Amino acid sequence: MPLSTEIFAMKDQKFVSPDAIRSAFSAAMSAMYREEVPAYGTLMDLVADVNAKVLADDSHLHERLAETDALDRISEERHGAIRLGTAAELSMMRRVFAVMGMFPVGYYDLSAAGVPVHSTAFPDTWAGIREEGLGYFAYSVKDAAKLASFRPGTDIEVLIEAGAVQFDPITYEDFLPVSAAGIFQSNLGDDETQEFVESPNQKRFEDDLGAKVLNEFEHYARIERESIEALQAGLKGLEAAE
Repeated sequence: MPLSTEIFAMKDQKFVSPDAIRSAFSAAMSAMYREEVPAYGTLMDLVADVNAKVLADDSHLHERLAETDALDRISEERHGAIRLGTAAELSMMRRVFAVMGMFPVGYYDLSAAGVPVHSTAFPDTWAGIREEGLGYFAYSVKDAAKLASFRPGTDIEVLIEAGAVQFDPITYEDFLPVSAAGIFQSNLGDDETQEFVESPNQKRFEDDLGAKVLNEFEHYARIERESIEALQAGLKGLEAAE
């Protein structure tokens, strides 16, 4: 094939988007889980039924989820751990997930705890979680007329109290954390692998992964901060128009 024809063919070629690949991959994983573990399918049906009932009973929640493009996401299945035995496998999986637009976020080392599961208690309202600083939230205009009565720089708490601004929780998601407390320890019998599971550290994890691990808290804090900055910019625009 002449070079000019080859270049034209490459330009004319249509590629599948990372989102489409990720969606197809997730659907295939779900189908496999349902076939291998029938109780998984029963659980997902139960979750769907509960979600539908809650949304039917709470029109405000349904409205907020729809307005923040989160309505479809609540029923999306988020699959769990992948067991890896070597650094090469870790790097390979990073490349596989990158094809789907997924990147390593968050690193936590629970190996010192000696147990794989920890639990704690949280407030049972979004307002309580926000007030205690236990989550990240995106802020948006609730009542434009009320918001227009405030000056730029007004504290976000004042705007919320006045009913001018509302907040919505930012959904937490993560990817590729190091194995928790050795629960997914490889059974290869390799001393080096054993040492990695028992004494992981972020630098070595990133070296084996072949990429830096993003800090999820910085990411969500930035989303929250930018939503507040957007509100303040809107107030400045209103003031300039007066």
